[in-house]
Amino acid sequence: MSKKSILKILIGLICGFFIGYSIKSFKTESIKKTEIISDHRQLSEIDANFKGKIKKTVQKSKLYWPERITANPGSPNVIVILMDDVGFSDLGCFGSEIKTPNIDKLAETGVRFNNFTTTALCSPSRASLLTGLNHHSAGMGWLSNADLGFPGYRGEIRKDVVTLPEVLRENGFNTMMVGKWHLTFVDNVSAAGPFDSWPEQRGFEHYWGFMDGETNQFNPNYLFSGNDVIEVPQDGSFYFPDAMTDKAIQMLKNQRAAAQDKPFFLYYSTPIAHAPHHTRPEDRAKYKGMYDKGWDAVQAKRLARQKEIGIAPENAKLASYFRGVEPWADMTPDEQKMAARLMENYAAFVDTLDQNIGRLLDYLEQVSERDNTMIILLSDNGGSKEVGAIGSTNTLKYFHGFEDTVEANLADYNKTGDVDTHPNYSHGWMQTSNTPFKMAKATTHGGGIRGPLIISWPAGIMEHNTIRGQFHHINDIMPTILETLDITHPEYYRGYKLKPMEGVSMAYAFKDGNAETRKTEQYYEMMGNRALISGSWKIVTYRELGEPYDSVPWELYNLAEDFSESDNLADKFPEKVAEMDAKWWAAAEKYNVLPIDGRDFVWRMYKSIDHFENHGRKKFVYYPDTDTIDKFRAPMLPNRSFTITAHIKDYQPGDSGVLVAQGEIDSGYALYIRDNRLHYDINAAGTKFTSLISDIKLPPGDITVSFKFDKINLAVGLAKGLMKKGKGFDPQSVLQGNGALYINNKSAGKAHFDMGIPLVIWEGLDIGLDRRLPASHKYTAPFAFTGKLEKVVYDIN
Repeated sequence: MSKKSILKILIGLICGFFIGYSIKSFKTESIKKTEIISDHRQLSEIDANFKGKIKKTVQKSKLYWPERITANPGSPNVIVILMDDVGFSDLGCFGSEIKTPNIDKLAETGVRFNNFTTTALCSPSRASLLTGLNHHSAGMGWLSNADLGFPGYRGEIRKDVVTLPEVLRENGFNTMMVGKWHLTFVDNVSAAGPFDSWPEQRGFEHYWGFMDGETNQFNPNYLFSGNDVIEVPQDGSFYFPDAMTDKAIQMLKNQRAAAQDKPFFLYYSTPIAHAPHHTRPEDRAKYKGMYDKGWDAVQAKRLARQKEIGIAPENAKLASYFRGVEPWADMTPDEQKMAARLMENYAAFVDTLDQNIGRLLDYLEQVSERDNTMIILLSDNGGSKEVGAIGSTNTLKYFHGFEDTVEANLADYNKTGDVDTHPNYSHGWMQTSNTPFKMAKATTHGGGIRGPLIISWPAGIMEHNTIRGQFHHINDIMPTILETLDITHPEYYRGYKLKPMEGVSMAYAFKDGNAETRKTEQYYEMMGNRALISGSWKIVTYRELGEPYDSVPWELYNLAEDFSESDNLADKFPEKVAEMDAKWWAAAEKYNVLPIDGRDFVWRMYKSIDHFENHGRKKFVYYPDTDTIDKFRAPMLPNRSFTITAHIKDYQPGDSGVLVAQGEIDSGYALYIRDNRLHYDINAAGTKFTSLISDIKLPPGDITVSFKFDKINLAVGLAKGLMKKGKGFDPQSVLQGNGALYINNKSAGKAHFDMGIPLVIWEGLDIGLDRRLPASHKYTAPFAFTGKLEKVVYDIN
């Protein structure tokens, strides 16, 4: 290139520079004169936290990225394993013969607390666990199955209460849950919500499980992923405990793949060992014959083992028999045979839980997360007495008021634990589960509130395989976790000024087993049963159903000397009883316990249902291809007259299938067509079956078919109940009535029914088919209707 060409290029560059600078200066001056963005403008709260500068152009603005919320450096992961209806002595490391090697491994790498209490019932314990509050304070004085009309008994966690997952999520944790929720008022569990009390609206980023108190383990009544119902395989391959663990591990894998340094909180809320005790044959086989020696021998051996390992003191005694329990030697061979089978089945269920906890621990080991993961394992209450004394292979009999018999249970002997049974064990084995304490779930004696607690954190708790005797309660779990993670409980959340936690952290006990307990007092109330622990003293009452709460006297125990509440000192120290009685009433006033509600399960449910029932509606219209309708959002028909009418287009002989069905093989009803005839079947707890079949065939063409139930007059029903021969008043007499089938509004058959539909049904309402398990034994699910179902109408009188 010539010198002349180079000179031309240089001159061009210099001219371009000056021209560009002049234009830029002109534009800059223009912008200064026309600037309209003000640093003093009205800002939203989010904008106010912006620390950059915003001008008209990016060149003039200052970029800013807010810091992401992260957990405190070194924070451990947290897993809470909540067992269901597992008694104080049901784990190997708490004295049991049941094989729980994986849970025992947790104890070997952590500490066990032998003076830990719960609220004595499912929903209340869960509310306390997740809020750090007493259960009445949280709004969960009883089950989520009812709103009893008072602040302490709403059936949901209050909105001015923050949950543990909400706090952890706001402090840099991922939050996940699998299993049983049971903290949403049942009237709000439907496709219409409201969803503000569902798991993913109360702090969990991922949820998979069921919302109610129990479910079929092989074919769940409802299964949710987030807020949506999901179906499970119908080929017999599904088993909830295994599927729940699969889902938990998958959640953890997904979380770690996306955020390898972010700690997680997993709430592993297992349904084991709540009824139904559904088990696999191979697990039952492990315990064949183990319980033939009976509960007296097994319980004595458990207590001896507890003393040997230090769970119970040397002077601990076995509590007296629960009412209805007989010495094993006094029972008939058939009674012994069936009772032993029910306990073999229960042990297999607990064994299943341990296997799945082992799978979870194996995963943590594989990904090198175990050492810095704090695992807290506890039960929501003691062993369950929710059947008659002899136990049952279908617990829905108990809730219907039907008497169980050994003969009826023996008919299910070889299939106890299978999908078409609904087992719960005998009261003698419940007493064994709660060794050495008296009473059971839903009572405030030791058998209801004393439970196993294991906290294992290899990197943070140095004294492994040790036992702690400090007194603590389930509302102390959340304060313990927050102190361990150095997280402060917030004062406000989502516009609400929050209730402060009422629990006390037990983290101090991790390091010093001899430290004096920091929990000095705790009240208890459950269905009119009351208690208070203050220092080493405990007052407690137990009332039978129907007894006024104040008709039973306080019992008094010195827990420092009487581990199992065996020596009642109330008559000896009346002044101590009076002092603690005053403390109980003060706590009741403070924590929303009042009014005391002594009604039993059925009456509590009835009162709540009576208020919310059907939301004032008398007519319900449903169309085919609708997902299962939740049982509490389906028409509530017990103790009502009603008509179910199906409208069918162009019916043809040969069309068959379910028109409507609700329930499952344990209890349910169905209206269906088979063999060109209309059928209505009712299965009340597998005990009372009534089947009405039309006495004429269905004509072809557009037709309407109906079942009409006319309930007996209340006064007549009461009179019939009083006149029942051979027994006292039968309250179910008021439920009976006459049922009739109609085809095109013409009578097609009549029959007397003891009740229009069963009182207790777990599965929801299906239209045009019967999903999951069949409500009637006369067909195989789903038995979908092959004709053209237009709609189904329920009319309630």
